[in-house]
Amino acid sequence: YMDSQIGAFVEFLKSESLYDKSAFVIMGDHGEGLGEYRGCIGHIHYLNKIFTKVPLILTGPGIDTKKTPRRRLVSNLNIAPTILDLLDISKPTSMLGTSLFKSGKSNKLLLETYAPEAYSDAFSLIDYPYQIIFYSGREQEKMELIHLENDFAGIRNIIGTANPKIRKKMIQAIQDIVPGLMEAKKNKSQLSEEDIEILKSLGYIR
Repeated sequence: YMDSQIGAFVEFLKSESLYDKSAFVIMGDHGEGLGEYRGCIGHIHYLNKIFTKVPLILTGPGIDTKKTPRRRLVSNLNIAPTILDLLDISKPTSMLGTSLFKSGKSNKLLLETYAPEAYSDAFSLIDYPYQIIFYSGREQEKMELIHLENDFAGIRNIIGTANPKIRKKMIQAIQDIVPGLMEAKKNKSQLSEEDIEILKSLGYIR
């Protein structure tokens, strides 16, 4: 369906003589589990790569499409700054993220889930090629350590067999971050009854 709609949009741009002047930024909004991890069908509850990695395609004037796909850690926070960069518009100081055309490389990324949409709050830090995930609502296996290059789906927990120095570093990193994030969530206003009904209507909570 998405392909057909993009095709219709492209035909419209061509009919209006806009296609050759148009740049495209195409990305997925989330991954999707098909039962590979804990039998989960969907994308809301977990932070493993299969649920969070998405395609990101940039093409158009000013974009070198001859380069091979880049192995770079990015997030959707980079999208708006990249579009502004393409348009030669300065990024507002309040905007998070940086243009993907700027030099520099970031190997770290923070991910979160939110209850009540998800089963429980969860937090993850990627320090590529490693990812540490803390699932606060679990009784067992609260912590997962994953090697993203060696694990296509990001679902094999190697915390018991990983290099001790790397394991210690990653565990310490997530332990340093989680308390502050948990406290920030406690301080946020509670959902109103209207908010709860909207979330229920969308199927996010029951």
